[in-house]
Amino acid sequence: MTCVISGVSNSVYTVKIMRIYSFLALIIGLFFLGLFSAEASPTRQTAPPPNSDYRRLRDLPVLVDERNGQWIGAGNGLEIATESVCQQPYFPLDGDYQGHPAYHILVTGEAEGGWWSAILAGNDWESYSIAPYHPNGALEFNIRGAVGGEDMQIAVQDIDFRRAEKNTTSNEVKVSDYISVTTIWQPVSIPITDLIPSGGGFKLEQINGITLAGTSTKPVEMWINNLRWTSADLEPAFPAVKINQLGYPLNSAKYAYVSGFADEMTAREGTPFEVREIGNNQIAYSGELELVTAFDAGASGEYVLRADFSPITTPGDYYLAVSAYRIDDSAPFVIGDGLYQELLTDATRYFYLQRQGIALDSNYAGIFARGVGHPQDAAVQLRSDENSLHDVSQGWYDAGDYGKYVNAGAVALSDLLWAYEL
Repeated sequence: MTCVISGVSNSVYTVKIMRIYSFLALIIGLFFLGLFSAEASPTRQTAPPPNSDYRRLRDLPVLVDERNGQWIGAGNGLEIATESVCQQPYFPLDGDYQGHPAYHILVTGEAEGGWWSAILAGNDWESYSIAPYHPNGALEFNIRGAVGGEDMQIAVQDIDFRRAEKNTTSNEVKVSDYISVTTIWQPVSIPITDLIPSGGGFKLEQINGITLAGTSTKPVEMWINNLRWTSADLEPAFPAVKINQLGYPLNSAKYAYVSGFADEMTAREGTPFEVREIGNNQIAYSGELELVTAFDAGASGEYVLRADFSPITTPGDYYLAVSAYRIDDSAPFVIGDGLYQELLTDATRYFYLQRQGIALDSNYAGIFARGVGHPQDAAVQLRSDENSLHDVSQGWYDAGDYGKYVNAGAVALSDLLWAYEL
């Protein structure tokens, strides 16, 4: 069952199932059906960008119309109001402002040492990047209080599992550093560099969440609205030539996209391109770019062209060169058979490397060999009857932690049986 909040799935459990166990079925299906190289004819669109600021960084919502991952708590004599959605606590909705929901922060009680805190994460607790918004962007939102003078602390936390301490917390700032809260809605703009100065090892590409916390042990009531990352900067550009980095099967459709923002793109429909062999630099194929769209409104905002080199059926290593100013050659790519075998192998090995209740043999697991994980699972007591023991071993560790779920295990078995049938 998928739990939906404001049209967005917020069930971490469901996402684990979808991403991990269904991945094998997806890979196998793609491997056998050849969908990696499937091609649909491009829809030709010639409309230009709609306005001059089309390339400006779009606001990155944190708590706007959709309630993504949240953790909310209080203690030592304080309590905070929450709304239970899918058995998870969220800030209650209470009206709206400027077309977006208002979120109610209501803390009651009063005690020395009392605290309240909330973590506002990305969708399904995924990390996300704010690197394009640094250093000129800001964290912006609207706020009003019940009586005026309300305050809270704000900080940002990253996540990097390669570090001994996976989380790093940014500088803490207070709303009162920027405005005096009143009973009237006011905008707040916190420069991103106030929270995250340049340097220091903070992972801008892996934001884990924004923390809101109380500044006193007294009751407080306020509302926040339209919390988001903003910037007037332009979206960053990327190398123009995009190829299939896994390679192209011999008898498949073979094409690359050549794309960029209209104000920088120097290639146009009919611009020549060549596919050359790596090593001797001989031309294997030449052609002209085809227009896909003058403005990709649905995704990239770019001017998009296509280079079709499907006639090449000779195995080898190649690169693509476009005869246009300031467009670099593509990364090397391969044309051949059996290109996706390694991907299929890696996907199926997951089901051995993540097994619980067995020792992993170094002949098969390599550097991931280990002993039996959690052997106590073979004899687990019931909470209602300590004398009743049950064997709940086997199955798979799920999503990078030690959780095991009945539904997820069932989906895994289903995928394996489908793989066997294929």
